[in-house]
Amino acid sequence: MRTLGSIFSRCGVTIAALCLASVAVAAPLGEFVVYKAEGGPCSGLCQPGANITGATLSGLLYSPKRPSKTGVVLVPQGQGGFIDGLHDYNPLAQKLTDAGYYLLLSNMRTASGWAYERFESALPDVTAAVATLKSRGVENIILIGTSLGGPRIAYYAYKSNDPAIKAVIFMSSITSPYLEGRARLSKEKLVAFDAFLENARKLVRAGKGNDMVCYNYFQATGDGNCEPGGRGSTMSAASFLSMFGSPSDSDVNITNYADKITVPVAVVHSVNDEVSRKPIGQGIYDAFSHAKTRDLIWITEPSISHYLTPGLAANRYAEETTKWIVKNVPAK
Repeated sequence: MRTLGSIFSRCGVTIAALCLASVAVAAPLGEFVVYKAEGGPCSGLCQPGANITGATLSGLLYSPKRPSKTGVVLVPQGQGGFIDGLHDYNPLAQKLTDAGYYLLLSNMRTASGWAYERFESALPDVTAAVATLKSRGVENIILIGTSLGGPRIAYYAYKSNDPAIKAVIFMSSITSPYLEGRARLSKEKLVAFDAFLENARKLVRAGKGNDMVCYNYFQATGDGNCEPGGRGSTMSAASFLSMFGSPSDSDVNITNYADKITVPVAVVHSVNDEVSRKPIGQGIYDAFSHAKTRDLIWITEPSISHYLTPGLAANRYAEETTKWIVKNVPAK
């Protein structure tokens, strides 16, 4: 089966809907949508005076055969683009639309570059995606976050307190880059990373938050430091702290506010996740101590890890996630 990533790399996102029509036998047809996200002051643990500008965003909207008042917004992993070549969302789109739900695969503004962005831009970006579904008559919305998308949906649910949000699902999620690293990285790498973060904090305190820094977070050996523009994540010091910092640096960390979220929560996680290790999945579940209901669903097949790769992994994540949604937020 061809994935969304391979389709879009060949066709280009601006003609996504037309191109997908040619492979409708392999995947449901998605409508390319464009919408606006507002700007405003940066809240939470942003540095004083930081602002978030407005942005034009895009996504793929899948619709059920019959109009429904219930839909799902998926907020993606990593830098914030749902097309990254590592995740196949076709099975999820098929199963959800078959069950009577809308599905919006949303892009974050950071997908086109996050060198100067803040994690808190997830709030207006998810707000805009939710508003897009509401404009189609959807009244009941479920949020799904994959990997770093998990903190993004949790932050939105906490800050917006939107009554339309009926549940949040953490699918192959992390608590934050900083906290998942506590479980994954070697002691030597953690010492080097903590030193790097402290240097970034010094730049911010000195009024040099826009100075560029570089760190290779996934480098297996060495201290991870790199020259800006090198093999790693090149960002401003303030932006790096916002995306990769500790719970005292940024609200990217679910543990800062998860206990204030009361809607039903599901954690769908592989016991063999090589990025977000098993203790991270358990930690996400534990953090939502005041959720109306919460379920921790382990995926146990040895070949399934962090990524929703085409085939078994994408289908198993889709099966477990859809089954939970149908049970807890029936389509209306």
